Amino acid sequence: MMHRRLLSALTIAAAFMPAAALAHPGMPGHTHGFTDGFAHPFGGLDHLAAMTAVGLWAGQQARGGQGARAIWLWPLAFLALLVAGAVAGANGLALPGVEWGIVLSVAALGWLTAFGARLPLAAGAALIAAFAFC
Repeated sequence: MMHRRLLSALTIAAAFMPAAALAHPGMPGHTHGFTDGFAHPFGGLDHLAAMTAVGLWAGQQARGGQGARAIWLWPLAFLALLVAGAVAGANGLALPGVEWGIVLSVAALGWLTAFGARLPLAAGAALIAAFAFC
């Protein structure tokens, strides 16, 4: 239980460190090219924390015997909507409060993972997809 609380606290703390997240190419006042935007999910701490949490949480779902499909479906949902969000942003879609959505996604996914929350396959995929789009 102590380990879960520590992981949850660290995840929440990291979510509130936007400078450490190297966030986000394309923000007002910044000019970055395609390569910077493409590389960001692999080096941005917010993306790495979210992707790690999705993988761990999917593994937890399968550990109990139920939800074995979450191992491939949830990470696939994350990647698909991450790409969809990037394409939408590159085409000018600007969602209000997207940075807060990112903070919420890292904190929520960290919490869900830390406490081993169980969700139906479709509900987990939908939640992960919504977070990934941010």
